Amino acid sequence: MNSHRGLAASLGVCDNVNWPTRDTRIIRKTVGHLHERWLLSLSVPALLLCGCGTDATQPGPPSPPEGPLPIVLDFCPLSVPTFFAYRNDGEAWTRLSPDANGSFAFTAAPKVAIAFVLAGNQQIETFYTSAQDLEAVSGLTCQGQGGKTLSGSWANLGAGAFAVVTAGSSRVAGSGPFILASVPDGTLDLMAINYRDGISPSEAIIRRDLVPADGSSLPVFDFSSAEAVPLASNLLTVSGLLFGDFNNLFITIRTANGTTQNWEHGIAYAGATRTFRSVPSALLREGDLHTLSFNARGDSFTSYREEILYYRQPADKGIVLGSKLNPATFTTLATTPYLRIRGTLPSQPEYGTAVRFYFSQLGSSGGERDWNVTGTARYFGGSAPSTWELEIPDLSAVTGFPAAAGFEASQTTTASGEARSNLLGLLIGRPPRDGEFVKYAGSPPTDIPGR
Repeated sequence: MNSHRGLAASLGVCDNVNWPTRDTRIIRKTVGHLHERWLLSLSVPALLLCGCGTDATQPGPPSPPEGPLPIVLDFCPLSVPTFFAYRNDGEAWTRLSPDANGSFAFTAAPKVAIAFVLAGNQQIETFYTSAQDLEAVSGLTCQGQGGKTLSGSWANLGAGAFAVVTAGSSRVAGSGPFILASVPDGTLDLMAINYRDGISPSEAIIRRDLVPADGSSLPVFDFSSAEAVPLASNLLTVSGLLFGDFNNLFITIRTANGTTQNWEHGIAYAGATRTFRSVPSALLREGDLHTLSFNARGDSFTSYREEILYYRQPADKGIVLGSKLNPATFTTLATTPYLRIRGTLPSQPEYGTAVRFYFSQLGSSGGERDWNVTGTARYFGGSAPSTWELEIPDLSAVTGFPAAAGFEASQTTTASGEARSNLLGLLIGRPPRDGEFVKYAGSPPTDIPGR
């Protein structure tokens, strides 16, 4: 199974959508679905987390790519690639080494590809993109990870309740004393959410603009104090549901200082309306942003459609799911020096900004390998091609490419396709804004037998 960890938090400045980190991979696999999104991991780079777009309506075609442009891509300390290379259009792949801060600097042509290896050679990311796409995240520094440790405790949670506290991307849950590890340096917000019934979020405590010392003990989070405020409750209405859809709803908030909290509002529920909760207006400040993620799975959990909506203030919301994605097809290009596959997907106007193919394989000696290949419309000249074609590149001739990262021709490979309406919040670009959204859809997976 492909973990599809995506590019989520090394370039963590935009990891505002780190929802279901309680292990979404388990949830997705439990329902037999390969798709784990481009944004869930807290250990992989986040070229995917910010976004570019216009407003809350379906955007028009991206403007043509520009360049060449100087690009600096920063990775969090725990997620610096073991191998990074880029290829400007018409040139050969060039390997780069990181600087002392885990950043890679290069000059990108209007059409450029990048590839990097993560997680002990178990995950590779390839982007066919543009200088204009990369410019939106160039120079952004990693946030959310650090080396501090904090301790604390709760009071008046309620019988059978538990709470979750976060600082940056560090989080811990429980009902007794806790320790927060990997807390980032600098100014941060602390956020605690109480689950008074043991299931649903009920109250929030947010402490702003703190610079706690390493090893310090936090004041008690008392959920009977004036510091605790009930979450706001609103109604979501969804259009475009299909018979047999399996629906999930998640909410995330990212504060102005980069702390994230997330909670779910139902797995496997039916109906076009659903109550959800948000941080109330009384606790919000400029720069805070919620993310509402609604996912509908169909075809016995093998396909999916989703809309992700960004909002600041709590209010009733409505979304319209897109149509099913066209089936993706896959062709084997080579079996040596490692297996290379091309993904093909007929274009659909409502998902015309980016396509991603997921490839996953269990190696002969054990251990899962993932190779995710993404292409943006700007790589194809500014608008989606009639048919998207993206392939696993041949990096074998590039100095330092780890041979163990390549797929084995003898092993079965599982492949699937995904396309999206714009780049907001989940791909290469600026952070999302209040009222913006992204739609995407995924096709059923295909097993490619080994040879």
